[in-house]
Amino acid sequence: MHTLISTGMTPMQPTASIDQIATQEFKVAFPELQAQPVQQAQLRFFKRLDDAVADALSRTSVACQAGCDHCCHYVIRATGAELLMIRQHLLDHFPASRIKEVIDRAKANVQAGKGLSNEQLTAINLACPFLSAGQCTIYPVRPANCRGYHSTDAQQCRDTFERPQDVLPRKVARAVEDAAGGVLGGYLDAQKRAGLDTREYELSSALVEAMASPQLAQRLKAGKKTLQKARVMAGGA
Repeated sequence: MHTLISTGMTPMQPTASIDQIATQEFKVAFPELQAQPVQQAQLRFFKRLDDAVADALSRTSVACQAGCDHCCHYVIRATGAELLMIRQHLLDHFPASRIKEVIDRAKANVQAGKGLSNEQLTAINLACPFLSAGQCTIYPVRPANCRGYHSTDAQQCRDTFERPQDVLPRKVARAVEDAAGGVLGGYLDAQKRAGLDTREYELSSALVEAMASPQLAQRLKAGKKTLQKARVMAGGA
């Protein structure tokens, strides 16, 4: 069973509520955000989130498996801190030609969603620009919302993909969703308390802007709106 001891958190009890998990995460994350660079604190948060998800998965079953990528066509949200991590990951690990391919796919997604409301955007399929042959190409720095999503019904995932305009009941692993939601909620509260931008941006539009914005980190740390033109899905004024 996975635990959170190595990152400063005690093992999460199966009966812990979302609020209890969030409180525990806040107590660890806030001092880290005050004392460490944003990217370092973000990596430690990802480790705690992954451990919490793994612990919950050890107590339940899901339909997710390698090569299943239906959920990679949903609207993907990422915070300014996550975009900072993704930007650096691309610059460090992707050749210029591959970065251009990813940005071109992101631009195509932005164009496909042009003129649509956030609600309308969720009713169409847009492949994540980092999806390739059924695999995530930025797996180590994928957004928290991707890390916490686990379905219990593969057929429903296919139905949602084939009929994205239909509103279907969500069949997710509740224990996993609660654990991930608690950790993410506590971390977002800690970021907000630390003065960081906690808006959740639509990934494709945010990526296009982030790759052309060397001042991304400065705006994030200053508590300003990290991305000026990207679509905001949640948070902010």
